Amino acid sequence: MEDGRGVKRARRTHGEASSYPAVSETEILRLVSERETLRQSRRFAESDAIREELRSYGVEISDKDKEWWAKDGRRGRLFTAGPGECLLDNNEIQDRIIEREEARRSKDFDLADRIRNELRTEGVELNDKE
Repeated sequence: MEDGRGVKRARRTHGEASSYPAVSETEILRLVSERETLRQSRRFAESDAIREELRSYGVEISDKDKEWWAKDGRRGRLFTAGPGECLLDNNEIQDRIIEREEARRSKDFDLADRIRNELRTEGVELNDKE
């Protein structure tokens, strides 16, 4: 039985130490993406709540290794951009990156962060550290 988010409850067997609800990979990716976005926005209490929700499904996260894994053997990389397809073309992306760099150079960090977050929701992840 699904709960509207692609989550199915697993049957418990007699004597089983722990049982986790079955959860679709789509739902795991959605939650991982949402959690990473919250972490980037420094909204740690909400991010921690999603980590606990993932744990209730038998999914663990390693921020250090940038990966997630489920007790059923599935695993994947952590990402902050949305898991959907990007609708922006390369020129639009490049224009937004240039606009963001100009904002950073002029120390308008609110605008730079806003552009980064807009790109992230479109599926584009910027890495300023590399």
